[in-house]
Amino acid sequence: MEKILGNCLNEVSSVNGVRSAYLINNRGEILMPQTERLGRANLTPTSALELIQAMGVFEMAGEDITEMEISFLDGKLIVYNNIKLNVPTKYGVQETLLVVLGEKNLNKSHLRLSLNVNLVNVYSDKKYKKLDQPVRIRKTSVLTREKLGEKEVSQAEKIRSLTS
Repeated sequence: MEKILGNCLNEVSSVNGVRSAYLINNRGEILMPQTERLGRANLTPTSALELIQAMGVFEMAGEDITEMEISFLDGKLIVYNNIKLNVPTKYGVQETLLVVLGEKNLNKSHLRLSLNVNLVNVYSDKKYKKLDQPVRIRKTSVLTREKLGEKEVSQAEKIRSLTS
């Protein structure tokens, strides 16, 4: 299974303008790739958790994000949320989201095409079809007091009061 998912990530990473691609779960843990290639952009565990926390805020408001793009001066961060790509872990099968770090001139249409082709290849694999339903973990579960600062907790409570 890791080989199939690794090939999918490698294909996405080979798109022109993509620096690296990651599969992370709804707890903010980087599941794949386990090792980094030298000279590539890195997603740190802390930034992965902060990304999931930001998406958890949108989930509180009932917004369902399928694609999110954040542009920086020297590149882009693109998140594909509902790709229904499950990864077996020691805690069971978990839903993942794809995080792509890319350059400013990243061709998103080529990336989407490559992603769709690779997802069809993964979904059609016999080993992948045998996976159970994933353990459902909501992104809002990372918005707890022990994972947020005092200011962030007050902002999350303010958002909860507005969306309730």
